[in-house]
Amino acid sequence: MTLALMTSSYVIQTFTGRGEERPFPLQRLVFYAGTVPGQAIVIGVPAVWLRCEGREVRTMAATTGKSVPQSCVVVDLRSDTQTQPSPLMKKAMTEALLGGEVFGEDPAVKARRPRQRATTFEEDQRIIEAATEGEHAITNAVHLRNTLGLDASVDTVRRRLHAANLHCRVAAKKELLTDAHRASRLAFAEQHANKGLDFWSQVIFCDEKTFRSSDHGRVRVWRRDNTRYEPRNICTETRSGHVTCNVFGWISMHGVGDVVNIEGRFTAAKYVDLLDNFLLPSLRDRHFPAHPGPIIFVQDRSPIHTARVVRQWFAGRDDLVLLDWPSKGCDLNPIEHVWAYMVNGWERQRERRPDQLLAHINRDWEILRPLQDKVAKLLGKEAALFVPTGTMSNLVAVLTHCQQRGSEVILGHLSHIHLYEQGGISQLGGVHPRTVQNLPDGTFDLEALRGLVRQKNDHYPTTALVCVENTHNVAGGKVVPLAWVDELGATCRELGLPVHMDGARLLNAATKLDLPPERLVRRCTSVSLSLSKGLGAPVGSVLAGSSEFIQRVTCRQGTAHKEGRRGGMQKSGMLAAAGIYGLDHVYPTLARDHSHLQQLARAVEESGSKTFTCDPCGAHTNILMIECDPKKVTPQQLCQRMDQVTDAEVTSLEGCVIVRLLPMTNSRARLVVHHDVTPEHIQLTARKLQYVIRELSPELDSNGL
Repeated sequence: MTLALMTSSYVIQTFTGRGEERPFPLQRLVFYAGTVPGQAIVIGVPAVWLRCEGREVRTMAATTGKSVPQSCVVVDLRSDTQTQPSPLMKKAMTEALLGGEVFGEDPAVKARRPRQRATTFEEDQRIIEAATEGEHAITNAVHLRNTLGLDASVDTVRRRLHAANLHCRVAAKKELLTDAHRASRLAFAEQHANKGLDFWSQVIFCDEKTFRSSDHGRVRVWRRDNTRYEPRNICTETRSGHVTCNVFGWISMHGVGDVVNIEGRFTAAKYVDLLDNFLLPSLRDRHFPAHPGPIIFVQDRSPIHTARVVRQWFAGRDDLVLLDWPSKGCDLNPIEHVWAYMVNGWERQRERRPDQLLAHINRDWEILRPLQDKVAKLLGKEAALFVPTGTMSNLVAVLTHCQQRGSEVILGHLSHIHLYEQGGISQLGGVHPRTVQNLPDGTFDLEALRGLVRQKNDHYPTTALVCVENTHNVAGGKVVPLAWVDELGATCRELGLPVHMDGARLLNAATKLDLPPERLVRRCTSVSLSLSKGLGAPVGSVLAGSSEFIQRVTCRQGTAHKEGRRGGMQKSGMLAAAGIYGLDHVYPTLARDHSHLQQLARAVEESGSKTFTCDPCGAHTNILMIECDPKKVTPQQLCQRMDQVTDAEVTSLEGCVIVRLLPMTNSRARLVVHHDVTPEHIQLTARKLQYVIRELSPELDSNGL
């Protein structure tokens, strides 16, 4: 017999009947038992898997010692954070930074046994010699193994090379520099070495690039540390290709700008036309709309860029200033790293037409636009910051607005920040919460808000922020009226207070109102948006606001908060890819979740019970609160019964279904519909709800009368 014990997120330990201990794959709970095929003795845990005759079957865990049919369906409606990444989301995540093995099938856990060494000492020496002798030698581990005729795996070959301090690295490309070139480069470096962020935030770097469909990415060589520029590790480039495409692009400290196709031969006149009709409108309209001074422009010293017509064009402008760039300084331009990133990995690309190649370039360029830019644009803010959780997003927002310890924030007494975020604003920031009574629709009285704002007094904390929540969780997912949000913004502007919106499920509100999210937060100084709730990403939240606000979050307080509160993240591109997928593909389907919830609300209402009631009209989005009469049945009892299956129920409903709800208070149970819930799940859940409500309502008979 095997018992697997785990929490909802982490494997604890697996114990086998043979006394062995071994870890079990994440998010899977297995129960092996020598019982009758198709049945299992259920243990007291939320869910189990039955492995029977080589097959895994999901079954239930409600009461100890009962047998449950294999065909039972489990519908988890406790929260919309319970969703699993879809196959396409997993693909987007694995393609972002890490390999496909991250979200692949869990391999069987096998005990490792000692085995003989796969290669001899002589074979190890041959591997090293083949990888290092000659120009570039053999760089492919598979080719190396096959060439030497080794009876060993490719991983073994790599391990032997790593043991000899040989690692497959990108071959260096080196410009031929004269003494004059070196002198000018050194002078430039000394002149700009101490320039701060204020200077470089005004600089844009531009360049042209010719892409070829035959580009093979980066040539790799086996080399030891500190040998990058040895002649053997430097490769020469080939310029032949099937299809070519010329593009012009630019980047800045704020991210990538735009890329445009250059048709035909590139000339100085065409370059000036590109600057006039493409670059300047893009800079002023979208990327530097509020920048007061001139923008510093960086270009290399190619003949086109230094032509007379180009010099005359720059001489007549005061909004664009050329930075004196050294000769042979192309490798100093950071946009070269962007081109290298795009070219890297093109080995298998074989576009045959220019339009295909251009589409590929545009696709790769758009990937460089981070999730933060996408959310900032969606919310109509200048900048955004990706953090792991919504709690952290709200925390750093409040602590950045309330820069002094002892500041005060006014927020609803039922707000998520006040009730469910561990009092982090007080624990970590010394910020005092002052609550105002929430109304049933999630709003609060604005006159009461005015009365709570502190006057200047040495004995009082300083009121520094007002927080609002939309949609409002405890209010049952209600959408806060837009007119009230606008009035709140006007009131706070009059009082000189910023407004932060906890918009964890803001996109549900936008879907309900059929308005762009930007309109809902137009009066808010900052807003947090969760990626792990309705959008289905594994984790993540984005905080958006002005560029100055986000810069303070990241450069001043935010860095300390993120690192000190377990928020420092490495290789977050995979998580950002999941968020982008959710915005592109799950966000448009939120209306379906709202429709599904209305079906469940009507099912509760049509049951005719006075013990269990709900308000379908008040269920605006994907959250439904079922009101329970605690004198008759508690929410805990309802949730426990929905998590159980009886023989009579299976006979009556002609099926077996487990529905997981969340007891919110002593009189409320919550269910949340998400994109993992199918129409079939909704039908089964509605039937189960009506059956259990009739069973638990003392005023109803078995027929619901």
